[in-house]
Amino acid sequence: MTYEYAYCAGVMDSDGCFSIKKETRYMRLGRMRHPQYLADLRITQIEPEAIYLFKDLFGGSVRCKNRKRRMPIYIWTVQAKKAAEASRLMLPYLRIKRQQAQILLDLQANIDNTTLVPLTPQSGMTKWGTTTIFRRVGLPEDSVAYRESLWIELRHLHLGNRGKIGKQPQRRLV
Repeated sequence: MTYEYAYCAGVMDSDGCFSIKKETRYMRLGRMRHPQYLADLRITQIEPEAIYLFKDLFGGSVRCKNRKRRMPIYIWTVQAKKAAEASRLMLPYLRIKRQQAQILLDLQANIDNTTLVPLTPQSGMTKWGTTTIFRRVGLPEDSVAYRESLWIELRHLHLGNRGKIGKQPQRRLV
């Protein structure tokens, strides 16, 4: 089994992507006070054999994207705890993306070990038209800040020397 993890680590080093999804949709809708952070692994290849090996070993989902006048692309994706588990199993064999895998493991450890704290109660209407008090819970601010720092660190690793996050490098006109 270890040779399969070593092979998978080689595929991840060449064609894989370790990322953290930052979901802010619920913040915009007013349902949450902080973004959600989710570990995400993804591989894109033309040949499906390695993709289905990843699905058999780690779970996740596979989809085929058909393109006009080109070969179809197979995409394997896994998220959250399964992504962290896959990263943990491949970590000893990774060479190029070892630091990115460690960041995903740190994120998942923070998610697993964080307890929610009570927020101030709010009154509101239920769907039946009665008034009630909603007791909400949320993440501690230090946990949110730590997850944000991991997201930024991983973004910096992805961008390399191409400039700052959120800004395109300045092009000089000659």
